[in-house]
Amino acid sequence: ALSWWLIFTARQLITLQLACATEYVLIEAIACRSPIAIKLFGPLITLFAMQAKGWPALGTSWATWDLLLLHGGHPFAKNWLFALSIPLLSEANGDDGFLESEIYLRSLLALIFAGFLVALKRTY
Repeated sequence: ALSWWLIFTARQLITLQLACATEYVLIEAIACRSPIAIKLFGPLITLFAMQAKGWPALGTSWATWDLLLLHGGHPFAKNWLFALSIPLLSEANGDDGFLESEIYLRSLLALIFAGFLVALKRTY
């Protein structure tokens, strides 16, 4: 249904903002501006995190947030407000199996893998 796709798009935007916040905290605040990252993780892991800045870190964290919050067949993945008694947010407004599909899982894993490989290439 069109309404489910609009809600899914809104949830994608929310997970994108979570990914932006994750990149800022892990890379900008901790890896780039804090000496604690080098002490805790060593210079190579810190350099790897700094080289991942930009789309590799953003894509990897976005796909990771999507795997955690949107992928699967459980009620929370299908709709975050499933506990409310609103028909638009119930099982009646279904996803037709998209969240459990192999193509969705493979695209998320491909984005994580691509971000990791680009960060690795930038490091070496």
